[in-house]
Amino acid sequence: MSRRGAAFGAMAGAVAGAVALTSACGATAHRGAEAAAGSAAGSAAGSAAGSAASITVRVKPGTAIASLKAAHDKIVRSGAKNATVLLANGTYRDKGLDWKAGGKGGRITIKPAPGNTKVKFYGGRTAYGKGYKGYLLTVRPTASSLTVQGPLTITMYGDGGIQASGNSASGPVKGLVMRNVTFSRMGNAWVKKGNGYAAVHLHYTQGAQVLGNRFVNLENVKTPGAMHGVYLAFNQTDRTPGSSGNVVKGNAFQVVSGDPIRATEVSSRNAASGNSFSKGRDYRGKTQGNGYKGMFTYWILARSGTACGAGNTFAGKKSGYASYYLKGRAKSLPGIASGTETGQTCKKAIAYK
Repeated sequence: MSRRGAAFGAMAGAVAGAVALTSACGATAHRGAEAAAGSAAGSAAGSAAGSAASITVRVKPGTAIASLKAAHDKIVRSGAKNATVLLANGTYRDKGLDWKAGGKGGRITIKPAPGNTKVKFYGGRTAYGKGYKGYLLTVRPTASSLTVQGPLTITMYGDGGIQASGNSASGPVKGLVMRNVTFSRMGNAWVKKGNGYAAVHLHYTQGAQVLGNRFVNLENVKTPGAMHGVYLAFNQTDRTPGSSGNVVKGNAFQVVSGDPIRATEVSSRNAASGNSFSKGRDYRGKTQGNGYKGMFTYWILARSGTACGAGNTFAGKKSGYASYYLKGRAKSLPGIASGTETGQTCKKAIAYK
């Protein structure tokens, strides 16, 4: 090959190498840009997921979010499992709310906003003075664990205040907390069409904590013994297990026509301690105490068979509690009692601690 041909060949090789290097660098840069874009997208997605993981919802009468239902629906739309609902002072008229917000593993807390101490959920209608015949809300087992933290008042609901209802498909409601809430004027003595079951009605619920609440004027005219402060039971529709491992502590009960705390349907290992039971004025203005059979009773109903629960405990004095029926029945009741509609007793279901 001539010198001129060799030089030409060397020049061509150099050009080809440069082109190849440029191409490789371009590909690398392109891949780097793609990676950076992917990282940014991932970061944005992560940030969005993080923002949905925990939210705060502020509720105030007269605003876009003026009710507990509106707050619930906003949490559902966000997909958040953890949330805080802050309530401004005012009267809220929510009723029959089916609480499904969040999901298992999360927690939602409902409480007054800082500095707000006059929050009330009212089932009544101002024009007629009549309350809502059902519950304020029912907690479902697929929802996040729920905390209701006072000070706040729930009043004028015919069946009761807060119901938790586990089921066979999704399991029990877990981790419910009720603290510093006043439940008042519930039952058909106050709401004519109400059934009057319980201020806190637990169906197939585990690990609930009912702490430092007030239960006042929970009364029935029809079936007065059926209205309770806290009721621990099964889900009758699904025939689930009862409610077990729950704590009822430091609450004040005043004028409850049924037993203030009632367990049934194989509910077990529930503990009541540090609670007070006092007299007050009933719906007619007469002085009454609490209870039909005792302060914490275990009862078997015909619908649930003959099996007894076990390990329920009551810490308190054994006798001398003023009955709701100060005339016509025993004026003094024991701390605990058990029995059934057919006369059976479940002595091992409940004991003093």
